[in-house]
Amino acid sequence: MGATSPSGDHSSSYDPKNENNTGLQTADMANPALFDQALAAAGIAIGYMDSTGRILSANDSLSKLLGEPIGALLGRPLANYLMSDWQTTIHTRIAIGQADPTPARYVCQLKRMDDGQPWAALTLIPLTDSPVEGALFQVVLQDMTWQRHAIYPHQNAATRYRDLFEATTDPIAVEHNNRILDVNPAFEQLFGYTQDEAIGKQQLAYIAPEAHFKVRQHLQSHHNQPMETIALDKMGNRFPVEVQGKVIDYQGESVIYVTIRDLREKKAAERAIREKDQLYRILAGNLPNSAVCLFDPDMRILLTEGDLLSIKGDMVPHALSQAWKGSEGKFLYEAFSSEHDFIEQCQYTLTGQATQQEYRFSKQIILIDTLPVHAEDGSIRMGMALARDVTESRIAAEQLAASEGRVRALLNALPDTLFVLSNDDVLTTYQSGDDPLLLGDDGSVADNTIQTVGLPERVVNEILTYRELALETHRTQAFECRLELDGEVQHFDARMVSISDDEVLTLFRNITHLKRIQEELAEHLEEMTLLRQVDEEFTQNLGLLYVMSMGLDTVLRQSGGHAGFIVRFKDPDSLEIDPENFYVAGGYQIDGIQDELSKRSSLVARAIREQKPVMRHYDKDGSDRLKNHQAMLQDTSAQIVVPLYSMNEQRRLLGLVNLESNRTDRFTEERYAFVKLVGTRLASTLDNASLHKQTEEQLEELRVLYEKVTRLEQLKTDMIRIASHDLKNPLAGLTGHLEMLRWDLEGTTTESTQVRLNKMRDAMRKMQDITTGILSLERIEQMAQNSTDKVFNLSELVRRTANEHEDEAKEKKQVFIQQISGTPLYINGDALQLHEAISNLIGNAIKYTPKKGSVSVYLERGESQINFKVVDTGYGVPEAQQKRLFEPFFRAKTEETANIEGTGLGLHLVKNIIERHGGEMIFESVYNQGSTFGFRLPLVDAPPNAGRDDIDNMRSMMVG
Repeated sequence: MGATSPSGDHSSSYDPKNENNTGLQTADMANPALFDQALAAAGIAIGYMDSTGRILSANDSLSKLLGEPIGALLGRPLANYLMSDWQTTIHTRIAIGQADPTPARYVCQLKRMDDGQPWAALTLIPLTDSPVEGALFQVVLQDMTWQRHAIYPHQNAATRYRDLFEATTDPIAVEHNNRILDVNPAFEQLFGYTQDEAIGKQQLAYIAPEAHFKVRQHLQSHHNQPMETIALDKMGNRFPVEVQGKVIDYQGESVIYVTIRDLREKKAAERAIREKDQLYRILAGNLPNSAVCLFDPDMRILLTEGDLLSIKGDMVPHALSQAWKGSEGKFLYEAFSSEHDFIEQCQYTLTGQATQQEYRFSKQIILIDTLPVHAEDGSIRMGMALARDVTESRIAAEQLAASEGRVRALLNALPDTLFVLSNDDVLTTYQSGDDPLLLGDDGSVADNTIQTVGLPERVVNEILTYRELALETHRTQAFECRLELDGEVQHFDARMVSISDDEVLTLFRNITHLKRIQEELAEHLEEMTLLRQVDEEFTQNLGLLYVMSMGLDTVLRQSGGHAGFIVRFKDPDSLEIDPENFYVAGGYQIDGIQDELSKRSSLVARAIREQKPVMRHYDKDGSDRLKNHQAMLQDTSAQIVVPLYSMNEQRRLLGLVNLESNRTDRFTEERYAFVKLVGTRLASTLDNASLHKQTEEQLEELRVLYEKVTRLEQLKTDMIRIASHDLKNPLAGLTGHLEMLRWDLEGTTTESTQVRLNKMRDAMRKMQDITTGILSLERIEQMAQNSTDKVFNLSELVRRTANEHEDEAKEKKQVFIQQISGTPLYINGDALQLHEAISNLIGNAIKYTPKKGSVSVYLERGESQINFKVVDTGYGVPEAQQKRLFEPFFRAKTEETANIEGTGLGLHLVKNIIERHGGEMIFESVYNQGSTFGFRLPLVDAPPNAGRDDIDNMRSMMVG
């Protein structure tokens, strides 16, 4: 881009891409040299500056004023030539950029390389149409040193102070005794007050009221230290400022010299910086195939973002993604070695230079641009690395840069047929591929019509139809067609796209191979579907012969075989030639299979010997065509044998699959692989079927055994019942006669005879108790079978049963306590059975508690169950005997209970009754301290007729 400068031949511009940095050319001026002389005479220097503050163009006056040659000035920040007090102001104005189109003028002090510090008036003019590429500001500097030197020597100190006071660009307020004594013009401009309006106002009248106290304290105690606060102008507008107080001697008085600095531009600049950082992140997140990395001067990563880091697969640049992705807070050299070119590139950028370099990661080409990001003071705040995947663009550039010959060579190398078809059916361009599809009447193709190049009429009609669509829609049209080449039908994919208003580029690609692959995939999918169906069939039916038949049918259909069989050895450990050792599915004779197994040369024997599937194709060369490998059928041309082994560690031979075909083209490698796959499923299923059959046989044995045990149990029950009934009557007779004999011999027998008679009576009573207990057990079993479960109030049943035992407890002078819930507690059960269980537990507690002991009956409600307990202070049960306490006919034997009669059936009956009702027993005992017996039963809701009818229902259930 050409640029114009008022400095004529002596001006120069900075081009970052041009190392020579050629000068700007003067245009549209009658006498440029005279114009330069006029500017120099006025001490005016002109230049141009970009958005980062770098000088892009300068004239000789600017070179002289700054004390540097033009070549050294170009590319350097202007702020480097200002005293530090002015650098922040200039950086702030640069950050605002074109957002404020008003020219900014400052009187500031320069910093020359020769240590000179001249004064100059600096004007920054924002540009909308710059004559210099990349320039954002025009810079005008006017030397003011001679003016100051001419004026100041003739003024006294007070006058010079006033001039300096008024010339200062920062607003100043002089305050004393809580009043404003003086303000400068910059104050008037910032706050809108005239000097007369401001003088005499209350101290800090230009500060927001809520901040007065804090600012006043700061000015009094922190001299020369700035403080941020909120200012208030004449119109009531609030804005941020920075105040700094100094105590000085002013006209003989000690006053506070308050300097106010408007922070609006600074805040705007800070917001701009924050927004820039956010823009970097947004930029990185939206740039396709790109990534951004920000790093500080210490090479610490501040930010990484971009979809280049998240791409999956082989195309991800491994080293770059490992270095950047998720590495915020780490150092760059932790991922790259310090000698890596990328580290050197970043270090060079931190010196202030923008760089660009390409890297290769795997198969990708990554272009990384690094740029310095400057702070307000002109220093480098951080570096930015922008990585872009330029693989495609580089490839495209290489292709575009190739010569016509290379393009033609590339077209010649393509297997596709290309031709351009015009709107009048003429082929204007033709490129033959691997298949000679087109041939004109004169032996050529170009300049022939589509109807005369040997294509079938149906294909010609399709081409003409899709050509019209391509010209109308300007979209790619596609269709498939078939052509016969060398006696074989080939499949082609045709694509047509308009390249002008009356021409269409047509591409024919041979997709026969792809079609075959698709067909193979479809066949493979069919095999997988069939395999899944086979698995389902095998899983649902484990009948051995069904599985064998199903498996044989599947492999025959999928392999194309015309005959076959499946053998399952009944005893896998024995391969004896015995028909009794085979299960066979298929139309083969068992003796023929036996012959195959006995021949070492047969393929069946070979597969078993080598323990792996085998396939063989036979040559047809007469009667001896099969040589040493005899097939079972005379017309067999191919054979597959797959031995079936169990899946366990022993790898037992279960059987084998034999398939034969009378065509050599049927048994392909793909079908052979499928047969082996089905064979694996079949072996597993046969193994499971054998286990299923074995399980059925074991279940049948268990069923027979159960029937025998049931008959024996019934026989035992019948014998006990007969014995109990048959013993009861004789025992009753013996007891009666014994009592009569005792009466007859009363007073006439000796003491020893009387003792024997008493022992006989005790033995008779014990036998009666045993028969009674057995009959009770039988009666409870009958009650369980004919159970009449109803919902009833257990509280009433327990209360009535406990009352039945009060007299028994009184006879032993025992304390008998009843703590039965007054609230009805309902259960679902058989009242007669539960009455038997409750009565047994209360009776046992009274029986096994000595005189003057205590027996307590408790019934209470739990969360979802009812708890019944009988607690006594009786003899207790030794811990060693507690495990067998609920066994039939078992009684705990202790010295204290030796003379207490019992059959050992009571607790067994109670346990059976409670468990039938879905409950559980409660038992605790400490020997010589007492026992707790009870149970828990599920609680149910009250029936609809609950209440007054409970007693009547109880009576009816107890009666039966």
